[in-house]
Amino acid sequence: MELIYKCCCYERVFRKQKFLKLSLNYITMLWRDILDHLDDLQERNIPIIVEGREDRKALLYFGLSNILVLYTKPFYKIIESLQKYPEIAVLTDLDKEGKRLYAKINDECSRRGIKINNTFRNFLFKETELAHIEGLPRYVERLKEKEEREKHQRRQRRGLDKI
Repeated sequence: MELIYKCCCYERVFRKQKFLKLSLNYITMLWRDILDHLDDLQERNIPIIVEGREDRKALLYFGLSNILVLYTKPFYKIIESLQKYPEIAVLTDLDKEGKRLYAKINDECSRRGIKINNTFRNFLFKETELAHIEGLPRYVERLKEKEEREKHQRRQRRGLDKI
């Protein structure tokens, strides 16, 4: 199933929240897609750039290992260290500062011929209301909890229907 998005971001968020309330399949699909994207990055050994240590911890929670933190070294040193990779993923936060950093990294990497894999970042931006990468583990856990509650409620309703 695919959501139809309109131009107004408020309507998109409202419709997404409404859809989350209605569709157990969408909830399951969403958290599984997040895990699939993370597994793909790990399997392909693509270095992932994050803003801070908390973002790094969040990705370590999912078992990712090739993570570079922006604020541990000067920016130019990070960019220089990326030149040995043909492709990188940038998971800066989805807020104003994160978007600014993403644009700066994208610009520097494109000058050096480094491909940026932004599939997961775009997925998070379009399909979730997540704003900070450090909140990713809790977001996935909340989706799983919501899925379990929905399943439990459906089982209870079925049990009541039989009486």
